[in-house]
Amino acid sequence: MFGFDLMPRIRKFTDLIFFRASEKIAYPHIDQLFGESGRNVIDWKLIDKHWIDLVQVAISISEGRLSSATLMRRLRSNSRKNRIYKAFREVGRSVRTVALLRYLADPALRARITAATNKVESYNGFSKWLGFGGVLADNDPEEQEKLIKFNTLLANLVVFHNALDISDIVRQLVTGAGASPPTNSARSPRTCGPTSAASAPMPPTSCVIGRIRSTPC
Repeated sequence: MFGFDLMPRIRKFTDLIFFRASEKIAYPHIDQLFGESGRNVIDWKLIDKHWIDLVQVAISISEGRLSSATLMRRLRSNSRKNRIYKAFREVGRSVRTVALLRYLADPALRARITAATNKVESYNGFSKWLGFGGVLADNDPEEQEKLIKFNTLLANLVVFHNALDISDIVRQLVTGAGASPPTNSARSPRTCGPTSAASAPMPPTSCVIGRIRSTPC
């Protein structure tokens, strides 16, 4: 409904529930994924009945007039909005089932998802290493959002700084401006290992991720 596909990496798809489009449909070769016949069926009538409400909610979220937290509180307030919640649940079941089937049927898609997820996990691990002060101790959502954004900004600045340093070194090597050829170990990206960011307020400039100089950490 928002114009994008959410395709996370799926480790144990056998623990997830696949939903049938109709209780009368049987799927050759993969029917066991959907459980017993007649069960786990999507309620299309409920979706059709509340489709206008679903579209209105989706538009409000996409335009920033309604947050997801506010939506969840409202859906629990009375019976009518609970029915809208159930309609959203049926839409989610249908979308998730299609995503699961695509994930199982397309090896290239699985490879792309795994590669993208690995990049994100690597970046998140780097951001966590840079996070000063430990875990979030404030229950205020606005303060939590500020801390996350500041940490993301710091990580992006360090990555940008490394990119500039690497560009300068490569430019010197190309022009022969006094830079000695790096050793094989110096060409490899470095990390600072499990060092706690709390015990080391700032990592040495020769030790940040992506650095290619041979200065040891």
